[in-house]
Amino acid sequence: KDTCQSCRLGSYSSFASASCLLCSPGRYSITFEAASNESCLPCPSGRYNTSFGADAAAACTLCPEGATTEGDGAVSLDQCVRPRLPDDESTWECVSGRPCTVQGLSGIGL
Repeated sequence: KDTCQSCRLGSYSSFASASCLLCSPGRYSITFEAASNESCLPCPSGRYNTSFGADAAAACTLCPEGATTEGDGAVSLDQCVRPRLPDDESTWECVSGRPCTVQGLSGIGL
């Protein structure tokens, strides 16, 4: 008799699959019933996660002070940004210290 096994936290299994897959970076799962990568929760704005299989919101690392992400589900420190000038909230620069592009704008981190 076939039996279904629950996937561990940080993973999911679609109904068509007999195996569990890890939640992708930028996401985590706190339930044994996750059915797709989309059912893994995204890290909230201002946090990022570089690892597969995160099993708690605490796996999402807080961006450096004064920085945030432009949305949920960030996968790296490169996605932490802060306003370049306090009076110009539409201009962003990277926090990582490496050149990068955010919303099509190139910049260098602080």
